[in-house]
Formats: sequence, C-alpha cells, structure tokens
Amino acid sequence: PDVGIAQVLGRFGPATEPSVAARAEIEIKMDGYVRRQQVAIDRAARDEAVVLPRELDYAAIRALSLEAREKLDRVRPRTLGAAARIPGINPADVSLVSVHVHRLASLPAASPA
Repeated sequence: PDVGIAQVLGRFGPATEPSVAARAEIEIKMDGYVRRQQVAIDRAARDEAVVLPRELDYAAIRALSLEAREKLDRVRPRTLGAAARIPGINPADVSLVSVHVHRLASLPAASPA
C-alpha cells in the first residue's frame, strides 16, 4: 500500500517516536503481502488432499508440458499434494491439474444406458 510515515504521523500525531512510526509504516505495507501469502498457503493446504481420479487422462490436459504429462501418467499420484512433490512438476502444472479435476467434478455424471 501507498502509506508513508507522514500518514502514520497524521493518524497518531507528531508525538509518535520516529522508530515507532517507521515500524508502523512497515507493518501496514507488509499486511497486504502477508494476507496474499496466507491465502496461497490456505489454498495449498486445501488442495493437498484433493484426490485425483485413477482414470484421469493427463494427455487431455493440453496445457501441460509433454514432460509433465508423461511423469504424471507414469507416477499416477493419488492426490494433488503427491503430484506437487514429483520432481519436475511445477506449481503451474499442479494448478492445471487442479482446474481440470474440479472441472470434471462439476460435470453431470453420465447416466447408465
């Protein structure tokens, strides 16, 4: 955020010690970054346990690199967390798999003939 010592002093008054004002400025500026990081941590923890269908067709996820598709198909991780720990699989790959799995889960189930 665009906050400076002048705004801090304006809020708390000129009697505020400069070191306290500087610390407050840092805390205010860092708050947004810390919140975003916490959201990312919470999302990663939630996604860690997402179960991947055994029959998941990694080749159908066109945005995955060929290397990622091959590794995921060979290893067949059971969860997104396990997929994330495969050497050579990056966070973008895991995100693509997550989106694909959530999209599949939202599709209506095929009715038996």
